[in-house]
Amino acid sequence: MNLIKKVISLLVGGLLVSLPTVLFAQISVVVVDSMNLEPIPFVAVKTDGQEFSSDEKGFFRLKRGVSILTLGALGYQTKTVSLKSREKIDTIRLQNIPLYLKEITISAKKKQEKKIGYGNYKGRVGYGSEVKSLQIAMYFPDSLIKDSINFIQKIQIPLTSNQNAVCYLKVALFSSNSENLPDQPLHENLLVEIKPKTQELVLDLEKPILFPKNAVFVIIEWLGKSLTGEDFSNLAYIKYTQKLNHCFMYVKSVTETTWIKMSQWQMRNEKPINLKINLVLCD
Repeated sequence: MNLIKKVISLLVGGLLVSLPTVLFAQISVVVVDSMNLEPIPFVAVKTDGQEFSSDEKGFFRLKRGVSILTLGALGYQTKTVSLKSREKIDTIRLQNIPLYLKEITISAKKKQEKKIGYGNYKGRVGYGSEVKSLQIAMYFPDSLIKDSINFIQKIQIPLTSNQNAVCYLKVALFSSNSENLPDQPLHENLLVEIKPKTQELVLDLEKPILFPKNAVFVIIEWLGKSLTGEDFSNLAYIKYTQKLNHCFMYVKSVTETTWIKMSQWQMRNEKPINLKINLVLCD
């Protein structure tokens, strides 16, 4: 019995001695909005050879010895931080991308509704992110609008029903720049909780937004895994169309800045796919 007590005592003592060393070997970081200092949930973080996500409070831990850190989140400018000359880093501020305000008009009332998009095409299986912390942008040109029903009221996103746990996506509407690529957000991005077996997301905007000149992009961000292995995106798959003759979908890693056409990512020179997303417009 005395021998057992001694072994337990040695084990506990060793744990208490080693615990401060373990904690000291890590850096605790929280990522916040540079304007209001509010934590940013599920920030994509890329280090020297690792990519992961912060938690819902923007918090993560790093091992000491990391030299370069790149962070990204939907609606924020990507930021790279050098840690070589910094003994301590506990808060990182990300600057948000200014809202597109040039032509934004808010509709006071709803009358008629209509859908535009790719939801009427026959679908196949769902598209999910095997590469974590990924953003996909769907292009909606203003040529799809044929009449005065031109305020965006809802975003409809059909899902396959194969996710088995609660997961999250970030969704936002962006304007288009002169190169027909995403430019500025039209509203604050939406963090969407998806319950198991959900077959469609219908995101109702608080205030309908006038369809801006040229085009609108619906950007969806899949979230990565945390350092502890928790998978925040958890296989949230979005239905996509059968192969079309033109690709309306762009893709990039959250920690990168350059958008690439989805067709450049696909194998075997297949016809491009497009996500079966609809915009619901009102007048």
